This record gives sequence, C-alpha cells and structure tokens, in this order.
Amino acid sequence: MTADTISPSRPTGTALVLRHLRRDRTFVAGAVIVALLVALALLAPVIAAVVGHGPDAQFPDIAIDESGIPITGGHGFLLGADALGRDVFIRVLYGARVSLVIGVVSTTAAMLIGVAVGLVAGYWRGWADAVLSEVTNVTLAFPMLLTALSIAALNRAPGGSTYVSPPVVVVVIISLFSWTYFARVVRGVVIDVTNANYVKAAIGAGSPSSWIVLREILPNTAPSVIVYWAVQLPTNIMAEATLSYLGVGIRTPQASWGLMISEAQTSGLYVAQPMMLIAPCLALFVTVLGFNIVSTRLRAHLDPDKKG
Repeated sequence: MTADTISPSRPTGTALVLRHLRRDRTFVAGAVIVALLVALALLAPVIAAVVGHGPDAQFPDIAIDESGIPITGGHGFLLGADALGRDVFIRVLYGARVSLVIGVVSTTAAMLIGVAVGLVAGYWRGWADAVLSEVTNVTLAFPMLLTALSIAALNRAPGGSTYVSPPVVVVVIISLFSWTYFARVVRGVVIDVTNANYVKAAIGAGSPSSWIVLREILPNTAPSVIVYWAVQLPTNIMAEATLSYLGVGIRTPQASWGLMISEAQTSGLYVAQPMMLIAPCLALFVTVLGFNIVSTRLRAHLDPDKKG
C-alpha cells in the first residue's frame, strides 16, 4: 500500500452498535411505535385545536344522548365521549403526554440517584458499601403501593386540595422505588471494572479517586445504565397508571390513562361506550409494548454480559 492510498476507517463502537440497530427489524419496529407515540403526544394541542375539543372541555349537548349515554362517535369525536361529554381521543393523547413526561423524568431521576450510590458503594467499598447496601435493602423492603397511599394521605390539604402537586408526588414516589435497581447494577459493574488493569494502573500512578471514577469507571457503566434505563421506563409508565388508577397520582380533570380507566369502571358507562375503557387500555398496552421491544433489543446489542 502506497502512502497516497487512503484506507477506509474502521467504525467506532458506537457507530457499530448503531449500524446493528438499524439492521435490527424488531428494534426498528419498536422504535417506530415509540416515535409515533411521542409525535402524537407532542401534537396533542394541535390536534385538539383542529377538532375544537380541549382535553377538559365538556360537550353534554352533542356528546351525550337523551338517555345520558355518551356517544360512540360522530360530531368530531373520533373515539366517542366519556361520561362528562369530553373527547376520549383527545384525552388519550394528553394522557400520553402525562405518562411519557412522568416516566422519563422519574426514570432519569432514579438513574442519577442509583448511579451515584452504585459508584460510591462499588469503588470505595468498606463501610460506604455496607451502609449504602443496607439503605438499598431497607428501601426495597417498603411496599410501594402502601407507601404511595400513605404519602397521598399526608399530601391532602383541607378543602380537598393538596400541599404538593400530584405529578410531583408521583415522580418522587416512582423515583424512590426505582433507584435501588440502578444502584445494584452499577455497583456490580464498578466492582468488575475496578479490577481491570487500566484502573489498577491509574490507582498505582497516584491518580485522584474522583478522576478515576469519572474518567475511567463511569464511562464503562454507560452501556448497562442505558439498557436498564430503557428497561425501567415502561415499568415506571405502568407505575404511574397504577397510582393514578388508585387515586394517588394524577387527579381529575387532568387526563391520565390510569385515571381514565378508573373513571370508566366507576361510571359503568363503558358497557354502552366501550372506547371509554378500551382506548386508554390500548394506549397503555401499545406504549409499554413499544418501549419493551426497544429495551429488549438494546440489551441484546449493548449489554456487556451478552456474547456475540
């Protein structure tokens, strides 16, 4: 090979992973589902403006018949109306905004807490590891639903209002019960990476511990953290729907899939207007399915424990 010959550059690790993901039809299908959901959630205000139905707007004159049964379609109501004459389709779109925002924020907050705890416990070990491990075990011992109900009761103010906004309470509750899994995953990765030769060389060279953790160890935890973030996200979306269904999370009139399911079952009108129940259930199912597909394929390509 002469000096003038240009050799093709070899793809980096990130480029190689992206190439495999683009060729993975299952991952692409999941990514399309997620992208469509995100697009519909972002466009919810635009769609509401086009049809002229806000998420909280009630149209009893045209959306509820003479017998008090909500319509199943027509008059611009694609999926019919609910018991109060609100547009089910628009509320489902706004429910997607709530679920995605709370899911992403709570999962990211849990990730940050868990990564910090895992780094400290895995690198410094000793008493720090013992204390943080016990804190993790104590947190895991608390039942999430009972704790959430207790927090919701303490958050009630006189007159039916709340001291803290319900979405904030939901994010805090989900984060408090999610960080432990990140901490355990990161701790295990840090212990393995600490035994690597390049980390031992940095320690032998007298490099500061903070520099070693941030420059040598933290980047190596990224694949596992990314995979677990994607795995935990649909679980937290389900958690938000569960809390809202039980009356702990989002409160009426704000739209939430869990709250919509609860309202449909409470009214009993879903027998005559099935989309009151089917629409939020189907939206929740498709969302969790899409994110589960993406997270499963990400794990297949990024998880360092996977071979080949």
